[in-house]
Amino acid sequence: MHHLRTFRTLGLLSLLGLLLVVVQPSQAQQPLSPKIRPEPTLSNRQPLRSTAPQGGTEWLVPCSANAENWQSSVREDTAALNCEIYVPEAAMVFVMATGSFSMQTNAVTNTYEGRISLTFDEVLRESSTRWGNVYALGQLNTGETSIFASTTVFTASAGVHTVSLVGGFVGYGPLTLNNAQLTVLAFPTNSANIQVCATDTGLGVWRATPTISTIRSCSFNLASNSTVFVSADGSALPIPGNEVALQFRLGVDETTTGDVRTDRYVDVDSVEPNSEQVDGNDISTSIAASFNLTAGNHTINFLGHGNGSDAAYLSRSSLVVLIFPSISPFRTCTSMNDLSSFFSNSEFSSWANCLLIVSGAHRAIVVGNVTVGQQNGEPQVRTRLRSNTDPIIGSTRTSDLTIFRMVGGQGDDKTMTSVGITELAGGLNIFNFDGYPSNSSTVRMIDPNLHALAFPDPFRYKQYTPLAIGE
Repeated sequence: MHHLRTFRTLGLLSLLGLLLVVVQPSQAQQPLSPKIRPEPTLSNRQPLRSTAPQGGTEWLVPCSANAENWQSSVREDTAALNCEIYVPEAAMVFVMATGSFSMQTNAVTNTYEGRISLTFDEVLRESSTRWGNVYALGQLNTGETSIFASTTVFTASAGVHTVSLVGGFVGYGPLTLNNAQLTVLAFPTNSANIQVCATDTGLGVWRATPTISTIRSCSFNLASNSTVFVSADGSALPIPGNEVALQFRLGVDETTTGDVRTDRYVDVDSVEPNSEQVDGNDISTSIAASFNLTAGNHTINFLGHGNGSDAAYLSRSSLVVLIFPSISPFRTCTSMNDLSSFFSNSEFSSWANCLLIVSGAHRAIVVGNVTVGQQNGEPQVRTRLRSNTDPIIGSTRTSDLTIFRMVGGQGDDKTMTSVGITELAGGLNIFNFDGYPSNSSTVRMIDPNLHALAFPDPFRYKQYTPLAIGE
């Protein structure tokens, strides 16, 4: 596998092969996946933005839920994780969900295509749906795994509400979610400490373009210098009969180049080892990033392209920006790297780290994000987060890189995101984003990023008691 530090291109022979596939009548007549639906009004929808601060009471309600191994034989959407929260007034509810689709056993009779979505009081947010295929592959003892990541923002009225991660599947099943994590943070709609810009309505359908184009954008005005945390993700799939190497980036106030530290690659293809699906291999992509911006108008752009091809889609996508003005009590640390390194270690080692000093008890949402690429062998890559010396519960992620997913003669690429909430003591805190490949293989780690968003512990300085903190 070889990655360029600019947008990656397929080899000439691969492009010729792709063209031959596209012009064959039998392939051209294949119907598009029903996941792709026309959305003519998407461009007219306005982003969700916080209202102007009004000097009201500031409060926060965090919630975290995780499951190491959750299974369901129910094909319809079923709640896997729940967070029940109480908000005293109109609120914004930021939600991140990550985890892996995996297999009960490595057998053809357990293969399936899984999906997850986010719901608020049992109402599903369509743009949050992510799909993933898992197959029985003989060279992997546990079968193939597929990462998912989804971010959204709900609006809430005063009262009790339930945020859920739901899942369903087609194929044999059962649906198996490995280390699924649901992270929630609610705050006043007119908060002066944390503000939102989100484009996560509709479906967010984007057809790949041969060169860089904009998937979603969010524009906002900053009254003061601020730190912004950005989460962008989506569910990718090929047009049947094609294989495409997709690349994604974030751009700040521009749409032509993007920030090279945010590169994320995923490969989508039509290889169906167990022949139980009809629309190719689905996979999530996700980017997490933090930027320090000056007062004034800004636009965050979610960018992507198909390395010379338009034969793939993001069938769903979301872009969420959390804004922390200079007056905010939130404290952040970040590590963003334009870096490509090889790893063959057989145990966890640090891929990125950052340091944060806080005064008094805090909690922190911690996010690690990286592209992993197959260099040799067929590694099962694992990532996790650590707060000081302790692994953060629910943050471990697992993903397989296989020869079935090689596109254009290059190794399989996947995006991995680890998320968790941790408690912090006053003083210096050290966060690490760890990873390693198993199976005596070598993996290429591309642009590892780590972000910690710390806030005074609301359960020690609370004005009311949330009903639940998740399970």
